[in-house]
Order: sequence, then C-alpha cells, then structure tokens
Amino acid sequence: MPRAPQIRTPALAELARQLRFQPPDAARRQLLRAEDLALQLLEEPPNAARVWPVEWVIFRVTGYRPERATDATIGHDDLLHDLGSLVHALSHASRYTDAHLIEAEPGAWLTTEQLCARWRISRRTLERYRPLGLCARHVLPEARRAGRRAPSKSLYALRAVEAFERSHARSLADAANFSRIDAALAARLHRRAARYRGVLGWSLSRCAARLARRFARSPGAVRRAVLAHDATQDRPLFGQRRARPSRATVYRAAAAVRAARLRALAIPARADALALPDAARAHLLAAPAACSGLSRPLPTTIAELLEQAAPTEPPAKWERAVAGAYALLRTQAAAAIDALPRRAPRTLGDPPDGEGGIDWIETRLRWAARLKGEIVRAGLGLALRTVESRAHRSIAAIPPAQAAELAAALLTALSEAADVFDASKGGRFAAPAGLALNRVVSKWLEAHAGHVAPGRALPRPDPALVRFDDPWPSLTTWSAWLELPASARERIDVLERVERDVIVVRMGWDARPPRTVLQAAAELGLSTMRVQRAEKRAVSRLG
Repeated sequence: MPRAPQIRTPALAELARQLRFQPPDAARRQLLRAEDLALQLLEEPPNAARVWPVEWVIFRVTGYRPERATDATIGHDDLLHDLGSLVHALSHASRYTDAHLIEAEPGAWLTTEQLCARWRISRRTLERYRPLGLCARHVLPEARRAGRRAPSKSLYALRAVEAFERSHARSLADAANFSRIDAALAARLHRRAARYRGVLGWSLSRCAARLARRFARSPGAVRRAVLAHDATQDRPLFGQRRARPSRATVYRAAAAVRAARLRALAIPARADALALPDAARAHLLAAPAACSGLSRPLPTTIAELLEQAAPTEPPAKWERAVAGAYALLRTQAAAAIDALPRRAPRTLGDPPDGEGGIDWIETRLRWAARLKGEIVRAGLGLALRTVESRAHRSIAAIPPAQAAELAAALLTALSEAADVFDASKGGRFAAPAGLALNRVVSKWLEAHAGHVAPGRALPRPDPALVRFDDPWPSLTTWSAWLELPASARERIDVLERVERDVIVVRMGWDARPPRTVLQAAAELGLSTMRVQRAEKRAVSRLG
C-alpha cells in the first residue's frame, strides 16, 4: 500500500504520532470523526479563503481540547490534505481487517483495483488524488491476522468516492480520457524532433518542451517517447552520453537506503512516553544520569565482568532516569520513522528544524543504545550473585569455555530485561532481570551439570584470559550498523585532528550523548558538509 502524504500542519502531525499508539476502540471512533469531517469538506464548495482553527479540528477528531491553546489556523486544501494522512494513521491503530469491513457493509467499500477500474485510471494517478481529500482506510488482510504473510491494502468508502466524484468531476473525466503515447505517435514526435534538431539545432529538452505544448503531453513523456524511438534507429540523433550522477543524486540514494533500513527495524516503543508534555520530555533527557557517563565499553572478559559488576543495586532514582530516557528515545525514533517522507531528502543531514530527519533518528538510536548499555551494566552485579547462589561458585571458578558461554548468556538476558523494564510503574530493574537471569542460569546448569557439580574441584583460569564476544553489536537491533567496530577506539590515533574530533562527538565517545551533524557542526565550529566529509573519512579508516 502506498505511503500516505506527510502531514503539513505541525500540530496535526504531532496528533497523528500520538494517536497511532492508542487502543483500537478509541482509534475507530476518531477515525469515523476524521472521515466525516473530510466528507463534509468534499461536499462543500471549495473556498480557498476559508480557514479553520487547528484547535477546533483536533477537538472535532478526538473530542478533547488540546492541553496547549494555539491560534494556528488551517485552510481548506491543507485540511483536506492532512485529514487523508490522519485517517491513514488512525487506520493503523484501529486494526481493521478487510473481511470485517466488507462483511459488515457489503457494497460500501471499494478496493484499489475496483476504484481504478471505476475511474479508468492507473494506481499512480489514484495516488495523486489522495492528497485532495480522498481518504483510504489501511486494513489488514485476514490472512495476516491468521499468521500468514500478506500485504496490507487500502479500502475506499463508497460515499467518500461519490463525494469526490462530484467535487472533481472534470479532473476525473480528463484522467479517464487520457491515452498513452503509442508507437505511431512516438514516431511522429521523433520526426518532428529530428526536424527541429536539423533545421534549428535545438536540444532534445527544447524539442520536448515545444512538442509537449503542441500535443498536450508532459515534456518528460515526450522526451522518453522520442528517446525510446530514437534508440530503434540505425543512426540515433539524440544519443545520450552517460553522465556521472550529481552529488544530490548520490545523497538522495544513500538517504533512501538509510530510510529503508530504519523502516525495517522492530523498535520496542511505549505510547505513554509520547504522551508526556514537552517540558517533561526535555527534563527526562536532560537528567545527569541520561546525558553523562555514557559510552563505556561493556565487558568482553571475565576480569572486566568482575570489575564492572557493582556490589549493590543502583539507586531507584538513577534507574527511573535512565530507563525513562531510554524508553522516550526509542519511542521518539519509532514515531519519527513512521513520519519519514516517502521521497528521500537531498541531503544526509537533518532538515532545517533539526528534528525528525534520518540523521536525527540515527543519533537518537545511538543515544538509546548507550542508555541501554548502562542499564545492562547496572545488572551485572545481580547476574554474578545469581550465578553464585545457583551454581555455588563464582563465575571465575568455572572452566573457561563454559564461563564464556555463561557470561554471554547473562548479558543477553539483561539486554532482553532492559527492553521490558518500565520504570514508570514504580518497579525496579531487579524484578525482570532476576527472572531472566534465573531462567538462563537454570538452563545453563542443566546443560553443564557435570562441569559444576557441588564439591568438585575445578581449575581456576585467569579471568583476564577468558574472553567472550563483544555485546555491543547485538545490544540493540540497530547497533550492528550504527556503531563502529569494537577496535575502532583503540585505533583513533590514526585519524587527523578534525576527523578525530568529529567521530568522538558524533559517536558520543566523550561520555556524552551522540550528536547530530548539525549539533556537531555547531559545537566544533565547522560546516555541516565538512563534518559529513570528516566522518566519512574517519569511518573508512576505522572500519
């Protein structure tokens, strides 16, 4: 299903992000209100001068007044555009299936294929009508609900389709009468373009612009038709030289890859984190526990594990600050990924407002990984105490191969417990961590009962020589491709001064949160382009 157009009004965009995580029943009520409002606007004569208060629109959809009053207004066309995207967001939360809608109201819903056949248009043309107020419900096929893989689809309400037909009758008639450029017309366009080229010396672009006006076609369509016919000739007149892609094209392609990688992530989000007021979010991320003392490597040997394990649990205040900031960062990143535009931006940095761009999301995820690492580190003491109570010996007294396997399993259990821990409910991290650790140690003891039998004397290996895999790459689903190799910090001296400063700030290796390209440029007094180039060189040399 095509992605909905991005909401233009900031207040409605924020509303859409918040409503995506609400219960299905509430989402369905608000979905009906948003569709009724869009239908009302389609039935009314278009009036470009009329505006509506954004506060009233939010009340009309949700039934609640916004907490912060605003004087912002929205025009007719922008409101129709944003309502279509809002309906798309509410459809995700409502969890409708195609069978539920079609069986409940037979004949009241049209699929994309049926609507294209009704209007005699292509799917691409149908996508162009969606920003004009043609609302579509995002539904899940019954096959997906049953556990099988099946793509989601769009359903269009018949009453909305009929209202759109009345308000856009001429546009739909023109689209239905549109015909593609056939072989005969392409040959005719090629003959005329060849004449312009031979007599007037015009370029292909100028020929296409002239022919587009004469034949009521777009310049791009004429250009493609002329080139396609020209390629069949023995002596092509408009041979194209293969040009190197522009910098904007390269940046756009790289941004598209990064955006696709972000959309493929499964990020554990929490709806209550986005419901916090702006001041509470800022206070949570500005807490000393959330923005200082970060980025210490996790242990990779038994000696480091013993050294980093704290003898007692961390203070409850520290746990609430770190766990709350971790939940907020990953939820903000998940919401921003959902709001990414379908068309990739031209640059790799943030958008002008510095929030919601690809680099902003990746930096948020790096910061979240740093906080998760601190939560895992805080549970190392509990992990060692669990081993001693269940195995009746220290992990340092277990044979090297088995000790390395057990240490890796303990870190994995702490990582999984960090994702499910919710500090806002008043509990402590020791509760989910203790359950996970006891399961892991019990399973390990069953598999290695002969190696750690009570009373059996075991060799005591040097803890510094018992190594296990670095937990950072598997700490989160995004760490493997957003983090540099574990050995990168040891080789940072091979970089030039600017490269070293940029990579330290971008990765947050100075015990502070990672910074975006814009933040790094402002902090180091460099241009954003120089920061990007220095980071690219540094990653190439350290990777």
